Amino acid sequence: MTNSKFKNIVAIICAMVATLALASCGTKQVSGDTPLAVESESAVFNGSFKLLSWNIQDGMWCDQFNNYNNFVAYINEINPDVFCIQEAATHWDVDGKNLSHYGRYLPYADQKYIEEKWDNPTGWVELAERWGHKYVVMGPYLDNYPVVITSKYPIELVSRLRGNSQVKVSHGAVHAKVHFSDSYVVNLVNLHLQPSNVNNANTIRMNEVNFYMAETINSEAHYTEQNWLMMGDFNDGSGDDVDREVRKNSYYDLWAEMNNYTKSYIDYIFGTESMRKSLKSIDFLYGFAQIEKIMYSPNGVAINNGSGVWKYSDHYPVLAEFNIYE
Repeated sequence: MTNSKFKNIVAIICAMVATLALASCGTKQVSGDTPLAVESESAVFNGSFKLLSWNIQDGMWCDQFNNYNNFVAYINEINPDVFCIQEAATHWDVDGKNLSHYGRYLPYADQKYIEEKWDNPTGWVELAERWGHKYVVMGPYLDNYPVVITSKYPIELVSRLRGNSQVKVSHGAVHAKVHFSDSYVVNLVNLHLQPSNVNNANTIRMNEVNFYMAETINSEAHYTEQNWLMMGDFNDGSGDDVDREVRKNSYYDLWAEMNNYTKSYIDYIFGTESMRKSLKSIDFLYGFAQIEKIMYSPNGVAINNGSGVWKYSDHYPVLAEFNIYE
Protein backbone atom coordinates (compact mmCIF):
# COMPACT_ATOMS: atom_id res chain seq x y z
CA MET A 1 0.00 0.00 0.00
CA THR A 2 1.33 3.38 -0.94
CA ASN A 3 1.89 6.03 1.68
CA SER A 4 -0.75 8.31 0.13
CA LYS A 5 -3.39 5.57 0.15
CA PHE A 6 -2.61 4.81 3.80
CA LYS A 7 -3.05 8.49 4.72
CA ASN A 8 -6.40 8.60 2.91
CA ILE A 9 -7.68 5.54 4.81
CA VAL A 10 -6.58 7.01 8.16
CA ALA A 11 -8.31 10.30 7.34
CA ILE A 12 -11.56 8.50 6.49
CA ILE A 13 -11.46 6.46 9.72
CA CYS A 14 -10.80 9.60 11.81
CA ALA A 15 -13.72 11.41 10.20
CA MET A 16 -16.04 8.47 10.90
CA VAL A 17 -14.97 8.30 14.56
CA ALA A 18 -15.48 12.03 15.00
CA THR A 19 -18.95 11.85 13.46
CA LEU A 20 -19.97 8.96 15.72
CA ALA A 21 -18.66 10.77 18.78
CA LEU A 22 -20.65 13.91 18.02
CA ALA A 23 -23.79 11.93 17.37
CA SER A 24 -23.57 9.94 20.60
CA CYS A 25 -22.60 12.56 23.19
CA GLY A 26 -24.00 16.05 22.96
CA THR A 27 -22.29 18.72 25.02
CA LYS A 28 -23.39 19.50 28.53
CA GLN A 29 -22.16 22.19 30.88
CA VAL A 30 -23.49 22.88 34.35
CA SER A 31 -22.64 26.56 34.30
CA GLY A 32 -20.37 29.02 32.60
CA ASP A 33 -20.09 32.36 30.89
CA THR A 34 -21.18 31.23 27.42
CA PRO A 35 -24.41 29.70 26.12
CA LEU A 36 -24.70 25.97 26.60
CA ALA A 37 -24.88 23.73 23.57
CA VAL A 38 -28.21 21.93 23.18
CA GLU A 39 -28.06 18.20 23.85
CA SER A 40 -29.87 15.73 21.66
CA GLU A 41 -32.04 14.90 24.73
CA SER A 42 -32.93 18.56 25.46
CA ALA A 43 -36.55 19.66 25.50
CA VAL A 44 -37.98 20.95 22.23
CA PHE A 45 -39.50 24.40 22.69
CA ASN A 46 -43.10 24.71 21.47
CA GLY A 47 -43.65 28.35 22.43
CA SER A 48 -44.87 27.81 26.00
CA PHE A 49 -43.12 27.18 29.30
CA LYS A 50 -43.82 26.91 33.02
CA LEU A 51 -41.66 28.64 35.60
CA LEU A 52 -41.78 27.69 39.28
CA SER A 53 -40.29 29.89 42.01
CA TRP A 54 -40.08 28.58 45.57
CA ASN A 55 -38.24 29.29 48.79
CA ILE A 56 -37.84 25.68 49.92
CA GLN A 57 -36.51 26.72 53.34
CA ASP A 58 -33.09 25.40 54.29
CA GLY A 59 -32.69 23.10 51.30
CA MET A 60 -35.98 21.22 51.88
CA TRP A 61 -34.18 20.09 55.01
CA CYS A 62 -36.52 17.46 56.41
CA ASP A 63 -37.13 15.52 53.20
CA GLN A 64 -33.38 14.97 52.79
CA PHE A 65 -33.77 12.06 55.22
CA ASN A 66 -36.42 10.63 52.92
CA ASN A 67 -34.07 10.85 49.92
CA TYR A 68 -36.14 13.93 48.86
CA ASN A 69 -38.78 11.54 47.51
CA ASN A 70 -41.78 13.71 48.45
CA PHE A 71 -40.07 16.83 47.13
CA VAL A 72 -39.12 15.17 43.84
CA ALA A 73 -42.61 13.70 43.41
CA TYR A 74 -44.16 17.13 43.91
CA ILE A 75 -41.86 18.85 41.40
CA ASN A 76 -42.55 16.08 38.89
CA GLU A 77 -46.29 16.62 39.45
CA ILE A 78 -45.95 20.31 38.60
CA ASN A 79 -43.49 19.55 35.77
CA PRO A 80 -41.95 23.03 35.45
CA ASP A 81 -39.62 23.85 32.58
CA VAL A 82 -37.60 26.17 34.83
CA PHE A 83 -37.33 26.00 38.62
CA CYS A 84 -36.00 29.02 40.56
CA ILE A 85 -35.07 28.06 44.10
CA GLN A 86 -34.28 30.14 47.16
CA GLU A 87 -32.60 28.75 50.30
CA ALA A 88 -30.90 26.05 48.28
CA ALA A 89 -28.53 24.71 50.95
CA THR A 90 -29.02 22.01 53.55
CA HIS A 91 -27.91 22.79 57.08
CA TRP A 92 -30.40 21.11 59.45
CA ASP A 93 -30.70 17.54 60.63
CA VAL A 94 -33.99 15.73 61.21
CA ASP A 95 -34.34 17.40 64.62
CA GLY A 96 -33.73 20.89 63.27
CA LYS A 97 -30.15 21.04 64.56
CA ASN A 98 -27.16 22.24 62.55
CA LEU A 99 -25.47 19.59 60.44
CA SER A 100 -21.74 19.51 59.99
CA HIS A 101 -20.58 20.39 56.48
CA TYR A 102 -19.88 16.72 55.88
CA GLY A 103 -23.47 15.70 56.54
CA ARG A 104 -24.97 18.03 53.94
CA TYR A 105 -26.18 17.14 50.46
CA LEU A 106 -27.14 20.52 48.99
CA PRO A 107 -25.77 22.41 47.19
CA TYR A 108 -22.84 20.01 46.90
CA ALA A 109 -22.54 16.83 48.84
CA ASP A 110 -20.15 16.71 51.78
CA GLN A 111 -18.28 19.89 50.83
CA LYS A 112 -17.76 23.17 52.59
CA TYR A 113 -19.20 26.22 50.89
CA ILE A 114 -16.15 27.57 49.11
CA GLU A 115 -16.13 29.72 46.01
CA GLU A 116 -14.27 27.20 43.88
CA LYS A 117 -17.29 24.89 44.11
CA TRP A 118 -19.94 27.37 42.97
CA ASP A 119 -19.68 26.13 39.39
CA ASN A 120 -20.33 22.54 40.38
CA PRO A 121 -23.29 22.19 42.79
CA THR A 122 -23.17 18.39 42.58
CA GLY A 123 -26.09 17.78 44.93
CA TRP A 124 -28.39 19.96 42.85
CA VAL A 125 -27.17 18.45 39.58
CA GLU A 126 -28.12 14.99 40.86
CA LEU A 127 -31.43 16.12 42.36
CA ALA A 128 -32.53 18.16 39.33
CA GLU A 129 -32.01 15.19 37.05
CA ARG A 130 -34.74 13.40 39.02
CA TRP A 131 -37.32 15.89 37.69
CA GLY A 132 -35.83 15.96 34.20
CA HIS A 133 -33.71 19.12 34.42
CA LYS A 134 -30.28 18.74 32.87
CA TYR A 135 -29.02 22.28 33.49
CA VAL A 136 -28.19 23.94 36.82
CA VAL A 137 -26.66 27.25 37.88
CA MET A 138 -26.06 28.50 41.41
CA GLY A 139 -25.68 32.04 42.74
CA PRO A 140 -22.99 33.13 45.16
CA TYR A 141 -22.79 31.09 48.33
CA LEU A 142 -22.45 33.95 50.80
CA ASP A 143 -24.13 32.21 53.74
CA ASN A 144 -26.48 29.27 54.20
CA TYR A 145 -29.06 30.63 51.72
CA PRO A 146 -27.87 30.55 48.09
CA VAL A 147 -30.20 30.62 45.08
CA VAL A 148 -30.27 28.00 42.31
CA ILE A 149 -31.94 27.68 38.90
CA THR A 150 -32.61 24.31 37.25
CA SER A 151 -33.96 23.94 33.72
CA LYS A 152 -34.93 21.58 30.92
CA TYR A 153 -33.35 24.09 28.54
CA PRO A 154 -29.74 25.26 28.35
CA ILE A 155 -28.75 27.98 30.82
CA GLU A 156 -26.13 30.67 30.32
CA LEU A 157 -24.71 31.97 33.58
CA VAL A 158 -24.33 35.75 33.14
CA SER A 159 -23.26 36.79 36.64
CA ARG A 160 -23.41 35.99 40.33
CA LEU A 161 -24.51 39.12 42.14
CA ARG A 162 -22.78 39.39 45.50
CA GLY A 163 -22.76 43.12 46.18
CA ASN A 164 -19.75 45.44 46.24
CA SER A 165 -17.94 47.84 48.54
CA GLN A 166 -20.91 50.25 48.48
CA VAL A 167 -23.81 47.76 48.64
CA LYS A 168 -23.90 44.86 51.05
CA VAL A 169 -26.29 42.06 50.12
CA SER A 170 -27.62 39.36 52.39
CA HIS A 171 -27.98 36.16 50.35
CA GLY A 172 -27.07 37.22 46.83
CA ALA A 173 -28.69 36.64 43.45
CA VAL A 174 -27.95 35.01 40.11
CA HIS A 175 -28.52 36.41 36.61
CA ALA A 176 -28.87 33.74 33.96
CA LYS A 177 -30.31 33.38 30.48
CA VAL A 178 -32.45 30.41 29.50
CA HIS A 179 -32.03 29.53 25.83
CA PHE A 180 -35.42 28.05 24.95
CA SER A 181 -34.44 28.15 21.28
CA ASP A 182 -31.93 29.90 19.03
CA SER A 183 -34.35 32.81 18.65
CA TYR A 184 -36.01 32.96 22.09
CA VAL A 185 -33.99 33.74 25.22
CA VAL A 186 -35.27 34.93 28.61
CA ASN A 187 -33.21 36.71 31.27
CA LEU A 188 -33.83 35.44 34.81
CA VAL A 189 -32.80 37.18 38.02
CA ASN A 190 -33.36 34.87 40.99
CA LEU A 191 -32.86 36.61 44.34
CA HIS A 192 -33.41 36.45 48.08
CA LEU A 193 -33.54 39.78 49.91
CA GLN A 194 -32.77 40.65 53.52
CA PRO A 195 -35.29 39.25 56.02
CA SER A 196 -36.79 41.49 58.67
CA ASN A 197 -34.65 40.19 61.54
CA VAL A 198 -32.19 43.12 61.52
CA ASN A 199 -32.44 46.86 62.01
CA ASN A 200 -33.15 48.91 58.86
CA ALA A 201 -34.13 45.74 56.97
CA ASN A 202 -36.38 47.68 54.58
CA THR A 203 -33.54 50.05 53.64
CA ILE A 204 -31.23 47.09 53.08
CA ARG A 205 -33.80 45.42 50.81
CA MET A 206 -34.25 48.60 48.79
CA ASN A 207 -30.48 48.91 48.34
CA GLU A 208 -30.21 45.26 47.36
CA VAL A 209 -32.96 45.29 44.75
CA ASN A 210 -31.70 48.55 43.19
CA PHE A 211 -28.22 47.06 42.99
CA TYR A 212 -29.55 43.92 41.30
CA MET A 213 -31.53 45.95 38.76
CA ALA A 214 -28.54 48.24 38.07
CA GLU A 215 -26.44 45.15 37.30
CA THR A 216 -29.06 43.48 35.13
CA ILE A 217 -32.07 45.09 33.43
CA ASN A 218 -30.76 48.67 33.79
CA SER A 219 -27.21 47.86 32.73
CA GLU A 220 -25.95 49.24 29.40
CA ALA A 221 -24.74 45.75 28.58
CA HIS A 222 -28.36 44.52 28.52
CA TYR A 223 -30.13 47.66 27.37
CA THR A 224 -31.59 46.13 24.18
CA GLU A 225 -32.82 42.90 25.77
CA GLN A 226 -36.59 42.77 26.25
CA ASN A 227 -37.40 39.46 27.96
CA TRP A 228 -36.83 39.67 31.72
CA LEU A 229 -38.22 37.84 34.73
CA MET A 230 -37.14 38.62 38.30
CA MET A 231 -38.36 36.34 41.04
CA GLY A 232 -37.66 35.11 44.53
CA ASP A 233 -38.18 35.80 48.19
CA PHE A 234 -38.35 39.59 48.52
CA ASN A 235 -39.11 39.51 52.26
CA ASP A 236 -41.13 42.68 51.75
CA GLY A 237 -43.73 42.61 54.47
CA SER A 238 -43.44 46.23 55.58
CA GLY A 239 -45.67 48.06 53.11
CA ASP A 240 -44.59 46.74 49.71
CA ASP A 241 -41.86 49.37 49.28
CA VAL A 242 -39.75 46.98 47.22
CA ASP A 243 -42.70 46.10 45.02
CA ARG A 244 -43.26 49.76 44.17
CA GLU A 245 -39.55 50.30 43.55
CA VAL A 246 -39.31 47.36 41.16
CA ARG A 247 -42.36 48.53 39.20
CA LYS A 248 -40.59 51.82 38.47
CA ASN A 249 -38.04 49.89 36.39
CA SER A 250 -39.92 48.34 33.45
CA TYR A 251 -41.22 45.47 35.58
CA TYR A 252 -44.81 44.40 36.24
CA ASP A 253 -45.96 42.45 39.29
CA LEU A 254 -47.29 39.51 37.28
CA TRP A 255 -49.52 38.10 40.01
CA ALA A 256 -51.18 41.49 40.51
CA GLU A 257 -51.55 41.94 36.73
CA MET A 258 -53.25 38.59 36.26
CA ASN A 259 -55.47 38.88 39.34
CA ASN A 260 -56.24 42.58 38.84
CA TYR A 261 -55.38 43.63 42.38
CA THR A 262 -52.52 43.54 44.84
CA LYS A 263 -52.16 41.93 48.23
CA SER A 264 -49.48 41.57 50.86
CA TYR A 265 -47.06 38.78 49.95
CA ILE A 266 -43.31 38.39 49.80
CA ASP A 267 -42.76 35.87 46.99
CA TYR A 268 -42.95 37.68 43.66
CA ILE A 269 -42.45 37.05 39.98
CA PHE A 270 -41.90 40.30 38.09
CA GLY A 271 -41.77 40.50 34.30
CA THR A 272 -41.23 43.05 31.56
CA GLU A 273 -43.89 44.01 29.02
CA SER A 274 -43.05 41.14 26.66
CA MET A 275 -43.42 38.63 29.51
CA ARG A 276 -46.64 40.24 30.74
CA LYS A 277 -48.14 39.89 27.26
CA SER A 278 -47.21 36.21 27.04
CA LEU A 279 -48.40 35.36 30.58
CA LYS A 280 -51.17 32.73 30.57
CA SER A 281 -51.54 32.13 34.31
CA ILE A 282 -49.84 32.69 37.65
CA ASP A 283 -50.76 31.69 41.16
CA PHE A 284 -49.56 30.40 44.47
CA LEU A 285 -49.94 26.63 44.75
CA TYR A 286 -52.00 25.55 47.73
CA GLY A 287 -53.90 22.36 47.03
CA PHE A 288 -51.66 19.81 45.34
CA ALA A 289 -51.58 16.48 47.12
CA GLN A 290 -47.82 16.35 47.46
CA ILE A 291 -47.46 19.85 48.90
CA GLU A 292 -50.14 19.09 51.48
CA LYS A 293 -48.15 16.00 52.38
CA ILE A 294 -44.91 17.95 52.49
CA MET A 295 -46.01 21.09 54.29
CA TYR A 296 -48.61 19.85 56.76
CA SER A 297 -49.06 17.17 59.37
CA PRO A 298 -51.93 14.65 59.00
CA ASN A 299 -54.25 16.89 61.06
CA GLY A 300 -53.69 19.81 58.67
CA VAL A 301 -51.53 21.84 61.03
CA ALA A 302 -48.24 23.25 59.78
CA ILE A 303 -45.36 21.57 61.58
CA ASN A 304 -42.78 23.66 63.42
CA ASN A 305 -39.86 22.08 65.19
CA GLY A 306 -39.80 24.79 67.84
CA SER A 307 -36.80 26.68 66.49
CA GLY A 308 -38.61 28.57 63.74
CA VAL A 309 -37.94 25.92 61.09
CA TRP A 310 -41.09 24.68 59.42
CA LYS A 311 -41.53 21.24 57.96
CA TYR A 312 -40.96 21.46 55.08
CA SER A 313 -41.20 25.10 53.98
CA ASP A 314 -42.70 28.30 55.30
CA HIS A 315 -43.41 29.52 51.74
CA TYR A 316 -45.82 28.44 49.03
CA PRO A 317 -44.54 27.89 45.49
CA VAL A 318 -45.46 30.38 42.76
CA LEU A 319 -46.13 28.94 39.30
CA ALA A 320 -46.32 31.07 36.14
CA GLU A 321 -47.14 29.81 32.63
CA PHE A 322 -46.21 31.68 29.46
CA ASN A 323 -47.03 31.28 25.78
CA ILE A 324 -45.12 33.57 23.42
CA TYR A 325 -47.45 32.85 20.47
CA GLU A 326 -50.71 33.94 22.10
